[in-house]
Amino acid sequence: MKQDPRAIGAQIRMRLPQLTPLERRVAEAIIARTDITEQSSLKEIARENNVSEAMIVKITKKLNFTGFRHFRSGLIYYNQSEVAGLHAEIEPDDSSEQLLAKSFQNLYPGD
Repeated sequence: MKQDPRAIGAQIRMRLPQLTPLERRVAEAIIARTDITEQSSLKEIARENNVSEAMIVKITKKLNFTGFRHFRSGLIYYNQSEVAGLHAEIEPDDSSEQLLAKSFQNLYPGD
């Protein structure tokens, strides 16, 4: 059974502050990519971020995944979910009114 995509996003966001600045930069760069597929290799991701493959694995484990493949699968599932679009539009400094407006806009598009 697949994990709820909202839980995947929350799991990542909650653990980002626990990363070092370099780890956080790399994690945020990977998370920002919406083109990750099951074919995206650990080697490719490490090279794009100028870090070792071991660093990528370490980051994924700090984010509470068993390793890169588990993280990659979770991220793909999260990116394919509707909730990913909502999280992409919400900004940390949004007011309560902005949060409500964005939430309802994504729940009821076109209304």
